[in-house]
Amino acid sequence: MASGFPAGESSSRGDANVTVLVVEDDIVDQEIVQRSFKRAKLSHPLIFAENGFEALKIMRGEHPKTKIQGPYMVLLDLNMPVMDGFEVLEEMRSDRELRDKVVFVLSTSDDEGDVKRAYSRGISGYIQKGDISEGFSEATKMLSSFSNVVIMP
Repeated sequence: MASGFPAGESSSRGDANVTVLVVEDDIVDQEIVQRSFKRAKLSHPLIFAENGFEALKIMRGEHPKTKIQGPYMVLLDLNMPVMDGFEVLEEMRSDRELRDKVVFVLSTSDDEGDVKRAYSRGISGYIQKGDISEGFSEATKMLSSFSNVVIMP
């Protein structure tokens, strides 16, 4: 089930309040992402989707309970039930309204084929989970810096 923190007013130009849609089926990893943002004192609203199908409904404004306001970026796990990350990327890149959204992959896979396949679908970055509880703080800071300096679609 999707959940989130209320999104504040934001603009598309370098805004610390860029919402982050975290598409992750593992509740522990969801909590680690949430704690990492809090620990870094980042004000980005976080919205969680447990699978790709739910994420697409949120992004398309079709989810019955969860709405997302722009600008936003997507933090996408590749290995999920219902619809995996590659399927989500295919759907997003073929959808006129979603094709330009900024997507970062967060995956346990370090397979070169997965990395190349994800980049060929227009991701902005590939973050390996590794020890997500320890190493994710640097990735969190990078995501925040990215949203603060990049003009978001």
